Amino acid sequence: MLSHPKGYMSGLNSGGKPLMQPDPKTAPKIMKLFSDYATGLYSQQQLLNKYNKCGLKLTKSALSRLLSNPLYMGKV
Repeated sequence: MLSHPKGYMSGLNSGGKPLMQPDPKTAPKIMKLFSDYATGLYSQQQLLNKYNKCGLKLTKSALSRLLSNPLYMGKV
């Protein structure tokens, strides 16, 4: 089974073909995480602490991968 990046889930387009779509539970948290990171006011450790308390459950390495994933940059 295909594993989607954090903040996305399986879905279907209008033609019935499979696609990724934002997960309504986690996508807003991921977007806020990126907004916080972009301010430059938070270290990765501070973001990790803040968003693990919000329920994202990320490890240090998972956060680093998430922040450098081209999918979140719109390059896919």
